[in-house]
Amino acid sequence: KHFTTICTVGDDCLIRLGGDTVRDMNGNYVYFTDTVAVGNFKVDESRPYLVSFSLDMTQEILSLTFSEAVNHPDKNKRSDGLDPTQISLQAGLYEEDWMSGDVYEGLARRYTLTGGTVTGPSVDPGHPPVLNIQLNV
Repeated sequence: KHFTTICTVGDDCLIRLGGDTVRDMNGNYVYFTDTVAVGNFKVDESRPYLVSFSLDMTQEILSLTFSEAVNHPDKNKRSDGLDPTQISLQAGLYEEDWMSGDVYEGLARRYTLTGGTVTGPSVDPGHPPVLNIQLNV
């Protein structure tokens, strides 16, 4: 998923093994191969979701951890990357009015980001990808 120029469909997905790739049970190296076409290719159909987030108020950085690889908006302003203006920070889901005791949805205390500089995704092998948003822009 990290590379969008190879293995996006079955026709552009080949594999090549070098002679030192793997050995059999007797220690013989695999036979060197030219490229071999994929035998079974499944298109990515899973949608990423937000796993967690952290907010550093001193550095003014919001970090979003996703379940899988996500796009970063590049310098060409592609529309398929992360848009910080679609992110809102809000108070608890429900709040109690201290005067009346009424409980209401906490959307009254919500702040929608007006921008920010997105960096990442940083990918640490074995961990989900993280996008960072510098908030003081």
